[in-house]
Amino acid sequence: RVFMAGLVASFAGLVAAAAAKVDVSLLARADWTEVWPKGISIGVLSFGAQNIVPTLFSYLGRDPLRTREAVLLGTCFPLAIYSIWELVTLGSVSLESLGANPNQDAFLEKLAGGVGQLGGV
Repeated sequence: RVFMAGLVASFAGLVAAAAAKVDVSLLARADWTEVWPKGISIGVLSFGAQNIVPTLFSYLGRDPLRTREAVLLGTCFPLAIYSIWELVTLGSVSLESLGANPNQDAFLEKLAGGVGQLGGV
């Protein structure tokens, strides 16, 4: 319990410190239509709740309603935490601070086209 309290306190402290520096305009640089709704199903499945449903079902007295609630809450809580973290990090880190290079886009386009276009690199 002590370690969990430390984990919660450190997350809350990091989010509170970084939230003051969030620039909402930085969040607009992404195409969110590619994430919602197509990527949500992948995100929900990535939490791995489907692995424990049989065990959870037995643990909760074979009650389907309680099991459904446990899986839903157990999925929504990490999703909320990850979403908060993504909003804070994406909203506080500019491309300029990462040393974004205008030539980087051209390089990435060539890289996406295949290794052969890079001259065997």
